[in-house]
Amino acid sequence: MRSFMLSILIAAVLVTLVTGCGGAHRYDERLVQADSLMQPDPDSALATLTAIDSLTGEGNLAYRDLLLTQARYKCYADITAGDDSAITRTMDYYRAHSGEREKLTRAYLYKGAVMEELGHIDSAMFYYKTAEANAAPKDYFTLGYVNMRMGALYREHYSLDGKDIEKYELANKYLKLTDDKHYQLRCKINLGTLYRLNNPDRAETMLKEAMSMAKEMNDSSAYVTCIQNLIALYDHCDKYEQARKLINHLMLFPQSMISHLGLTTSARVYAKLGMIDSAENLLSISSNKRIKEPEDMISLYEAKSAIALEQGDSLRYLQFEQKSKNLFDSLIATQKTIKILNSENEFDIAVQTALKQEHKRSFSWLAGLCFLVLSVISLIYYRHVHRYDRIIEGIKQQSADQLNDLSILNDTIENLKIQDNQLKCFISSHFDLMREMIEACYHNPQSKLTEQLKKIVQFQQHNGQKWTQLYHYIDAAYNNLISKTQDTYPQLNDKELMLIALVCLGFSYIQIAIIMGYSNATSVSTIKQRLAKKMHLQGSLNDYIDSIINNKNNAQ
Repeated sequence: MRSFMLSILIAAVLVTLVTGCGGAHRYDERLVQADSLMQPDPDSALATLTAIDSLTGEGNLAYRDLLLTQARYKCYADITAGDDSAITRTMDYYRAHSGEREKLTRAYLYKGAVMEELGHIDSAMFYYKTAEANAAPKDYFTLGYVNMRMGALYREHYSLDGKDIEKYELANKYLKLTDDKHYQLRCKINLGTLYRLNNPDRAETMLKEAMSMAKEMNDSSAYVTCIQNLIALYDHCDKYEQARKLINHLMLFPQSMISHLGLTTSARVYAKLGMIDSAENLLSISSNKRIKEPEDMISLYEAKSAIALEQGDSLRYLQFEQKSKNLFDSLIATQKTIKILNSENEFDIAVQTALKQEHKRSFSWLAGLCFLVLSVISLIYYRHVHRYDRIIEGIKQQSADQLNDLSILNDTIENLKIQDNQLKCFISSHFDLMREMIEACYHNPQSKLTEQLKKIVQFQQHNGQKWTQLYHYIDAAYNNLISKTQDTYPQLNDKELMLIALVCLGFSYIQIAIIMGYSNATSVSTIKQRLAKKMHLQGSLNDYIDSIINNKNNAQ
């Protein structure tokens, strides 16, 4: 009897080892097809995944959760706690099943991306580092991409110790070993921008290589970005004639492709060359574009100070120089409060410890787990099928509830009859008061007023009638901006429309972050960029809003 049981145990171990080490799991063909579309066409990948009505098998469900999270992130969908739950389930599955190293690495990577989108910066860095440590040595694309994500994390939070450059250089080394031109181009542009202040020669090399690559790929947007960065580089190095030639080339492109920063930098170059009329003309053009980033305002002050200096107006020159310095110092002081600059060593230790513990646990429990799986496989299958049926029924019920809520909301909107003048007065006074309260909290963030304000704005955020009134007000005052956006982009959700409304009204990043419940003001910039990409805009979200408003003004 003991010999018989021992034989069964050995057979179970051998079967599991062969299954785990000998090739990949056979997944549903629809999932494999969606995965093949992920890099070239993520929109089609997402459509393929959402069209799958049923799946069986725990492996297929884990693979679907991984692909859905990846596709939603690549398609600039609004990342929620639901995405966090899905990618966490995926990690748990692949950590418990050997032979799926690539998918486990991908799960760690997109867990980090989800954490970053949700504003958990330290957790994002931890999972990026975990993905890097778990990746296969020759998985050059993943190693390159994850280092780009870490470099972007440092860059967005104003790393002052060169960690952003270090990560992008490592990413550049890995990506050169792949065929992915898109990420190679992005990496070179970022390196050219980061090297501008401390290594101009390296910056020029990277940007010129990126220009050639963008021209080869027929990527006009990236090409214009390279030109604007080279103008800023030549301005920093006092190579004004070279900068002027590039400005002449830049002006051949449509104004919608030229950023506010590119225009103000070019204006500063013209001012230093004594071309005051040309400089002021570029500033006039830039005034039609909304300020998107703090760097835009700094560059505007620098351009105005250069013009004042050339005109001999010392007082205005000193005023704008001081404004530029104060804004820059404030920006650095604010962003350095995010504690990621000196934490990477701690993450390295934590990652290595966690991986060793996982490998040790996997080895210790391998024999017992194999025998247990073979013993209860029929019971697991039965419970899994019925569990999945309950999940589907719950999703159907939630969908029906949401449709009912939408029907009620539509009825409310149809029945809402408020005169334009009354609506404008109410909304204007309401949001003026909110601005004052937010400003008070910003200057005294430790006061009890901050917590009270958060409760108020969270209530307002979930009060659909208030936001509907706001949308009516914006339509009346700004050429039907919300209605036109909803007609043109029906895929936008409520939070995205709320963001467009607040940007239109001129709320600052800090104010928007408080009203919409984001963890910090920096997240607003990232979310705006992702929304612009989701809408497939050629320019920025601010440019889109301006175009709607300017059409109204032109009509008048």
